[in-house]
Amino acid sequence: MHPQQPPPPQPPQDGGAPQTGPQPPHFAPAPSAPYPQAVAPPVPPDRLYQVPAPLPGSPPVLPLADPLVRLGARIIDGLVTTVCWFAAGLAVTAVLLLNGGDLENAPVWQAVFLPGALVSVGFLYEWLLLRSNGQSIGKRVVGLRVVNAVDGGRPSSGRAALRALCYSPSFYHLVNWIPLLGQLNVLWLLWDRPKRQCLHDKLAGTVVVDEKRLRDLYPPQPAAFPAPGAPSPVPPQAG
Repeated sequence: MHPQQPPPPQPPQDGGAPQTGPQPPHFAPAPSAPYPQAVAPPVPPDRLYQVPAPLPGSPPVLPLADPLVRLGARIIDGLVTTVCWFAAGLAVTAVLLLNGGDLENAPVWQAVFLPGALVSVGFLYEWLLLRSNGQSIGKRVVGLRVVNAVDGGRPSSGRAALRALCYSPSFYHLVNWIPLLGQLNVLWLLWDRPKRQCLHDKLAGTVVVDEKRLRDLYPPQPAAFPAPGAPSPVPPQAG
């Protein structure tokens, strides 16, 4: 039996001395994977601005709206709801004409729905807009926003409904017809400190802020997903 012969020397790769002995296996380098695109965590729907958490027992620092600006927003909302009442009145009149002008002999759903549509116009206007983005049309025009007084977030659906139920720009709103209560409700903010709240704000736990000043104080929340075509975050360099 012949002893095992060592492998022949390998030719030099860089002009040096030939290498002898067993060689380590060669592995092809793994293809470099693209750096995964970072995605910001989803933003809660009730947080539009990065308002820091207040100290325990203290309200957040929020730029409160001027009372005269709030009055201007309410006047605009009154004009808008007047147009809504007019449209609802035309719809009610059309239905009555189809029934021969006799509401007593109309179907039950019409006898309930038609008066309810007129009464609830102001409530639905206020509630649906506040729960969606904290702004009625009048507040959007003058740059105001209704926020949660505790953390500066968007009012919940329940808070928005309670606020609209206590005060709505509606001729048929019953709270506005209670002697002195409707006037006291809106005038309360003139001496209320430190939040400048009307009575309906106190019941709903909301405040009205100047959105332009709010945007200057606190940056908006980052988007939950980057916009199409936006540059992806650059990974940190090692070393």
